[in-house]
Amino acid sequence: MCKALFEKMTPEMRLAWKEIEHYSTYKPDTMLFQEEQRSHGLWCVISGTVRVSMASPDGRRLTVRLTREGDILGLIPALFDTPYDTIGETIGATTLAYITRSDLRRFMTTYPEMHLLVAEEISRYLTMAHHALRTIALPFKTEEKIVRFLLDHDETKCGDVANVNLGMTYTEIANFVGSTRENVTRIISRLKKKKLIHPVGTRKSQFIGIPSIQRLQTFVGIEA
Repeated sequence: MCKALFEKMTPEMRLAWKEIEHYSTYKPDTMLFQEEQRSHGLWCVISGTVRVSMASPDGRRLTVRLTREGDILGLIPALFDTPYDTIGETIGATTLAYITRSDLRRFMTTYPEMHLLVAEEISRYLTMAHHALRTIALPFKTEEKIVRFLLDHDETKCGDVANVNLGMTYTEIANFVGSTRENVTRIISRLKKKKLIHPVGTRKSQFIGIPSIQRLQTFVGIEA
């Protein structure tokens, strides 16, 4: 289900929404959509992660978002019948619910209150894009950019503690924050030595634990 929308629906709307969802599980590295490809509907992330990226003129891929459970993909292209301006690719096995554009439009016609919920979701998406642009464009120190990146991608948060689903290589993080792989490696190693972050799970796990968000923010000079 699309958690952000579903939780605000009436019971009647929820039942009708479930009837138009089509569930599928995708293998790792499955391409869901590409830039300039025409949209036919939207996806809701049930489990797993989707990497949303953009291709640069020199062929590099810039990751702009890692989805979480309940996130929505392709809402704006589905609503306005415009091509995708990003690339969507699964990281690991990922289960998605797909809603066709025609079903979405019929649903919104039947339940006009859905327009407000969609507007709120678009606003949330634009806020996320603003945070990503702020991290990339403003002249923060690289260390602060990396910490902002980690905090923007926390998978689970409980009080002052968080787990981050990294989902990206150090090279991809470097491209995102405008630095080098060597700098990213050095800074993350330093944060680990200071016990401000630590690996979670096995050595191959992409999760990073943050034992104290406040301590980490203070260390790099981010105001809480």
